[in-house]
Amino acid sequence: MQRIIIIFLLLTVAFSGSKAQVTFSTDFESGSLGDYQLVDSTWLKVSDKDSILCLSYLITSKSDPINPIDTDLEPSARWFFFRMTGIEGKQITLNFKKTDPLRPVYSYNKVDYHRFDNMADTDYLFTQRFKEDTVYVAYFIPYDYSRLQERIGDWDSHAYVQLDTIGYSRKGLPLQMLTITDTSVSDSQKKRVWVHGRVHTSETPGTWHLDGFISALVADTPQAEAYRQAMTFYIVPFANPDGVVEGLSRSNPTGVNIEINWARPEEQTEPEVKALKAIMEKLTADRPFDMLLNMHSQVENSATYYVHSASSTSDYIYKNQLKLCHLTMFYKPYLGKNDLTFSDIAERYVEGWMWNRTGDKTLSITFETPYTYYNKKSDLWVTSESLRNFGAISLTAVGDYFGISSPDRIYVSNRNAKAKSGWEKIDYLPKESTLYPDIMLLDDMLIRAKKEGSKISYKIDKLPPGTYKIYRWIPGSITNHKNPDNNLWNPVAYHTQKKTGKFEFKMEATAADELFDALLLCTFASPNF
Repeated sequence: MQRIIIIFLLLTVAFSGSKAQVTFSTDFESGSLGDYQLVDSTWLKVSDKDSILCLSYLITSKSDPINPIDTDLEPSARWFFFRMTGIEGKQITLNFKKTDPLRPVYSYNKVDYHRFDNMADTDYLFTQRFKEDTVYVAYFIPYDYSRLQERIGDWDSHAYVQLDTIGYSRKGLPLQMLTITDTSVSDSQKKRVWVHGRVHTSETPGTWHLDGFISALVADTPQAEAYRQAMTFYIVPFANPDGVVEGLSRSNPTGVNIEINWARPEEQTEPEVKALKAIMEKLTADRPFDMLLNMHSQVENSATYYVHSASSTSDYIYKNQLKLCHLTMFYKPYLGKNDLTFSDIAERYVEGWMWNRTGDKTLSITFETPYTYYNKKSDLWVTSESLRNFGAISLTAVGDYFGISSPDRIYVSNRNAKAKSGWEKIDYLPKESTLYPDIMLLDDMLIRAKKEGSKISYKIDKLPPGTYKIYRWIPGSITNHKNPDNNLWNPVAYHTQKKTGKFEFKMEATAADELFDALLLCTFASPNF
């Protein structure tokens, strides 16, 4: 009898082992996995007629190569992207090491991705029962080189988009730059914006965000048309294409983190950075960029801008950084006043390199999208769709920063305001003026009430028909920039325009020395109506 029982147990173990044959692979673009180990295999009886094979694996993510320049920098191992086969109907538990996923994603077709089920009070341990036999698992929704080429093909089909190769990566992939502008309009008065992304290749949310930014800019919309007429954008979507293809986390294939490679001597500067420097120097030989956006992603549960201190830049740049941040905050729920990050500018970053070249002529700032939540109070997980929407909104914030109007979003300057006695109009140049050193102003003209009850009116000669929500920018202290009302667009009224014609909006000062800034009129088609 004992011999029969032993044979039965051996057959059970053998049967379980055959069922546990799950294979792992990374033989596809951006695939990455260090090692995997089966640590447990058991049958779980869920009913009288059904049992589930439960397999538990220890997953060790792959480290980037050792950095030969910044030798004290620990190689990152954040990114993973692998395929499992033989998992249909099984319950798989994955325990991740060397990386920090809060809720990784999986897909059966590499197109539609889902978050793993939530397991409370567990660190990087996830369990899922899969419905198909093959699944792809990733740190976040991938955005690989092949997808970028498809998107570039779509964007480059427009007459106002020019595609250039500005150099080559260490392994010979082209560094591609999109120039997006309306070439029928003279470039001499246009604002010039440089954008690059995907320096750290695991930061795929940043690319989904930039995808939405570019798509909104090339769209057949009145707003996009207005932006292309008033601005020129130079956009490098992938600054580190080798790292994307090879499934690295933060470095290029040499192991160098090119984000901090901007102040190195020539022999220690990577080809990707050399190419970026060369084209930026060429484009700014006659006139500097007005704005530089360095697109990234962060593990914190919020989006953020990295605001450089006034002491390491200038009061003028510090104010303008906060202005862009607060304009982006208008579009809830993506960015809040408690989400900003502050630091000194450093020459090893592109912002520091640009500051040394053009000073306060260029607003240079890093923007970070999250993998998880847009802010600490949210319970809505970040998705590729919301990131693309956030990208479109970020573009609108750039347009607001430069005071650019479109048919559905009309910026009304103080220069369009009629202020009689009781008011003082001041041409305000923050770079030179010390009149209000602590106040963040949006317009280049400031209007100050001399007494309570003074009336002011804003006029537009030809306002198109539509229903408008009217916002007023309320200037406030940059020292106490977290005030919930100040330094934001505040809704003040609605207006319905029946036909194209004159528009006048009147306001009254509630106190002496009250400051009046610009107005904004938005239609239903505008974000955050």
